[in-house]
Amino acid sequence: MANKQDKKGRSRGGPAFVQLFHWVRQTDAWRSLSPWTRLLYIEIRARYAGSNNGDIPMSYREAAEILGCSNGPVIAAFRELQDRGFIVLVHKGSFNWKVRFHGVGRATTWRLTELPADYPERSLTPSYEFKAWKPASKNKTRRENLTPKASESHAINSGMASESHANGVKISRHFGGDGLGDGVKISCTSISTISPQPLGDISRALLNSRIVKSGAR
Repeated sequence: MANKQDKKGRSRGGPAFVQLFHWVRQTDAWRSLSPWTRLLYIEIRARYAGSNNGDIPMSYREAAEILGCSNGPVIAAFRELQDRGFIVLVHKGSFNWKVRFHGVGRATTWRLTELPADYPERSLTPSYEFKAWKPASKNKTRRENLTPKASESHAINSGMASESHANGVKISRHFGGDGLGDGVKISCTSISTISPQPLGDISRALLNSRIVKSGAR
């Protein structure tokens, strides 16, 4: 049986459905949403009746029961929808002494930014806060994660210094005065008090050169 239509040719009395625009799903804000957040948005969107945007009820407890999850994912989903600009909190739910006697509480109400507002003030155009949301710059994130690296020359110099100290040899340059004629003064010291480290090849060559020169004199 065909659905009834009004004077303008629009159908009436058909089954309820949730309208989700393709261009909304293609935005950066929507693509950044977690699965729980997308499900929550669909449930809030389903409560839009055509003239109650800004007065759409959805409490945290209701959302947890509908989605079948704990409070943790629900709290994170509400926070993410507000951060991305998909929903705006209009009235925060309350639970006071009157609720205990009457059994009726005031649920938290929301406004969808993809639709014109109906409450508390009507607007002809949506606010579209989520269209302005952009992800953090990837280049900036990479620069922040970079760690300074030591230069190759610094690493080589450090290794040479460590080797000379490990051999227990201190080499100093001087010009003139007592000592060898080539301007090299050698002093042997021991770092370890248990067993002195053996001399390296460079130190052994210098000692041999000194012995040869002393014999020549």
